[in-house]
Amino acid sequence: MLSYLLFLSTTFGFVTPEMIVTNPDKTQKAEIGKIQPPPMIAILNLNNLPDRGYPSGRRRGAASRDQVCPAEYLDLTALVPESNFGLTWSSNPSFWYYIPDIENTTISGEFTISEVLEDNAEKNIYRNSFQLQEGILKISPSLDQKLEDGKTYTLFFKIHCNLRSSEDYSYVRSQIQKNSMPANVETGMVASSLSERLQLYAEYGIWYDLVSELGQKLLEDPNNAELQEMWDELLEKADLENLLGHDLREL
Repeated sequence: MLSYLLFLSTTFGFVTPEMIVTNPDKTQKAEIGKIQPPPMIAILNLNNLPDRGYPSGRRRGAASRDQVCPAEYLDLTALVPESNFGLTWSSNPSFWYYIPDIENTTISGEFTISEVLEDNAEKNIYRNSFQLQEGILKISPSLDQKLEDGKTYTLFFKIHCNLRSSEDYSYVRSQIQKNSMPANVETGMVASSLSERLQLYAEYGIWYDLVSELGQKLLEDPNNAELQEMWDELLEKADLENLLGHDLREL
């Protein structure tokens, strides 16, 4: 009974301390401020994501040429902010994409990372091709050239919709910038809990690390209800509700 009342209190905010009874024979008032909420997940605040956007980016699939890809191929989605731009503290981060369910079809994809140079030209630093399955896919490339502080990189992911022509594909495109982790954050990271680390990523607007740490935990423990609830919250706050309910996978 007590746990149920506490749940109502923390969830709906209408149970007062006077209503909480620890012993039916002895009505005791709980001290205000002593009622602890249940050990729930972090409430992620995505308001600190960078204002900068990538106008030519796309997080939902677009066809390389008009009317060459069936509609289901255009469900390809990059797990990135609406601005198509995000930050990382990692020199070798992971990336997440939704691969659509295309019945009786082998899906072939390609992922490219390019460094954006001072004249806005781009230099490829990574390219790889994959055979893919439906679901939310984690890609963890082993980069020979690690991402460098202060530099911006373009991410290009495509799935072929006509295996007879490499020119026919659905694609998404976004950008990532590598920043250095503040010294005070780095010191506290090791001893912090998962919830605390996710809050720090959110506070500093570090999208890619937030998604990857939470997603990896859910991959390792897919039946964990709290992790699943937090993952769903992240998708909803990023306006990616269409990806709710899809399995997580990794290459």
